[in-house]
Amino acid sequence: MLSTTALDWGDDSEAVECTVIVSGRTGAGYVGIQTLGTGCIVRANRVHKFFYGIRSVNGHCEFVQNGVADCDYGLFTAAAGGDYYQGNVLTNIKKEPFIGPGIAIGTENGGH
Repeated sequence: MLSTTALDWGDDSEAVECTVIVSGRTGAGYVGIQTLGTGCIVRANRVHKFFYGIRSVNGHCEFVQNGVADCDYGLFTAAAGGDYYQGNVLTNIKKEPFIGPGIAIGTENGGH
């Protein structure tokens, strides 16, 4: 079975310094890094060429200093709220760089 998500996990997990690249798969189900649980930390990762670069499903996670490029959507925070983000670099995002009620820490996120 082909997985459409490169990294996907539950509560209190971490993804640190991963590089995730896909080629030729740009459908709506393709996610670079996805958090299904709460209390997750996603830090210093590089994600390229997915539909969603980084996506939070249940909220209450931290997204710090990640790089997302060539995706339709960059950082998608959970509708449930409680996600925090800081210092993420999103480049060549086709539709929306930031989506959801995530809470920006600091001012380097361009006011988002």
